[in-house]
Amino acid sequence: VTISPGISTDSDFIEAFKSTIVFETLSGIARGHKKLVHPEKISDILERFHALVWRFSQLNPDARFWLTECEINPFLAGDGGLVPVDGLLRFSLPEIPVPDSPLDKIENLLKPGNIAVIGVSAKGMNLGRVILRNLLDGNFTPDKLAIVKDNDGEIDGVKCYPSIAELQSKFDMIVLSIDANQVPGAVREIVEHEKAESIILITGGMGEKSGAESLEDELRRVLIESRKRPDCGPVMVGGNSLGIISRPGGYDTMFVPPTKLPKNPELSIGGNIAFISQSGAYIITRMNKLGGFVPRYAISTGNQVDLGIADFLEYLATDDELKVFACYIEGFKPSEGLKFAEAASKITSTGRDVIVYKVGRSSEGRKAASGHTAAIAGDWDVADAVLSRAGCMVAESFDEFTSLLMLSSMLAGRDVGNGRIGAVSNAGYETVGMADNLRGDGYELKLAVLSDETRQHLMKVLEQFRLKELQDIRNPMDVTPMAVDRAHVEIIRAFASDPNVGILIHACVPLSPVMKTREPGGPDSEGIAHPESFTQLLINAFRTEIKKPLVVVIDSGSLYDPMVAMFMDAGIPVFRSADEAVRVIGRWACKGRACPSK
Repeated sequence: VTISPGISTDSDFIEAFKSTIVFETLSGIARGHKKLVHPEKISDILERFHALVWRFSQLNPDARFWLTECEINPFLAGDGGLVPVDGLLRFSLPEIPVPDSPLDKIENLLKPGNIAVIGVSAKGMNLGRVILRNLLDGNFTPDKLAIVKDNDGEIDGVKCYPSIAELQSKFDMIVLSIDANQVPGAVREIVEHEKAESIILITGGMGEKSGAESLEDELRRVLIESRKRPDCGPVMVGGNSLGIISRPGGYDTMFVPPTKLPKNPELSIGGNIAFISQSGAYIITRMNKLGGFVPRYAISTGNQVDLGIADFLEYLATDDELKVFACYIEGFKPSEGLKFAEAASKITSTGRDVIVYKVGRSSEGRKAASGHTAAIAGDWDVADAVLSRAGCMVAESFDEFTSLLMLSSMLAGRDVGNGRIGAVSNAGYETVGMADNLRGDGYELKLAVLSDETRQHLMKVLEQFRLKELQDIRNPMDVTPMAVDRAHVEIIRAFASDPNVGILIHACVPLSPVMKTREPGGPDSEGIAHPESFTQLLINAFRTEIKKPLVVVIDSGSLYDPMVAMFMDAGIPVFRSADEAVRVIGRWACKGRACPSK
């Protein structure tokens, strides 16, 4: 059992322990065992243990010492009670607290009125120049931008200033893309002359590279000292940050040119997502894999010298436009894990989704994380338990994370109801595969029992399309390869109207010779553009009458990518295998290990 004293009560601790085989054995609930300990005695021990941990917790502001290790082992059970035989306690002195960052300045960072860039080349396309071009391609005109460079000219129409001190005003944001050994001095000058409310530090090689820790420590000292100033100094993202995309702020400081990362803000996915990641590459690869979608916010936190993932999660939780918070985490700063869990719990309690990929499942993974963003990965099992309890969906793989991101964004606002599945396919192997994957790690789904009214409706559909002799009515339902396009859609409409069905899955093998599934032209005439094609009919039903979550499966090759794209553009999530679809739906519907269909 993994419990955090900061977000769990005594009753939470006790209830969690009651689910273990140890409790069932001691209390005599397990078959074949006599009661050794009264349940109330177990509860008393747990309450005392919980109180001890909290008394000396780093989270307790009154703690004179911090508990670093606590073990009571063994206990002797008998005569209705538990007797501790041996124990170990280790303490440390409290550390001097680091001043909190002024989180209100995240507003300046995400919605700046003016921006300065340091590290722009006048001759070539270095990172700073790419960032400048991206800003100009957004909502920023040259008069809202400035460059710090040792000349008095202009670059791309933006005025240059010889030094930070000579900047004409205080900027909402300054972007630094300079050598690592120049960073502490530049930040110190920004602070002393009060030239920025926020800083994005693109520069790498500070902390993640062996021997460069002193640069990061020096930078951290500059920021800590700045908190004593009347303006509390600037907030900082990075170092080793890829940058930020802010749709509300109208800017993109990621140093990836549009030729490498085409973006499509018109996609049905993205506008309700905050993507917060210690790895910027993780953000842009997900964006590219899902058609070039643009999150409402994409924030690469890098080494987290100042602002961390938890700070952004807490701050953005009040944005009602955000329905999905996607987080890639390599390591938490001290006490940041609890802060993250608290913010996530508040978000998930409002019905919104928090998706997490947490690294550090192995010693090799923890070492790799340290080399990437100087992260301390921590205990993965503890993080998984605490984050799941907070209602997060903790992804098991990169692919699962991407699929959960797609599903959560595209189906946001569609109620899963009782969570019971209604599934249709034109291939028997898919119906079997869907049924086989109703239970998995962290989720359990159930098939809906179709109502008599639905069964009568389905019988009429089968008769209408001459399928009655080929198939029985069941769930999942195999409509066979002989079902034409409209038959598929009429069957899924019948499932959708059944109050016992919460989530709809339609797995279509598009190679059926009687269906219009090809791109327009060639032997398939109008293909998927035909008004009577499965694609057009289902999209129309989804937009006009089907209000339940609907997922489509297209298990096929690249020949049918246009069909996939058409569904995705219409806001219908598409998977390329039925078993994967059910697993991801299970994780999505059973958020935080609490499944509505149980």
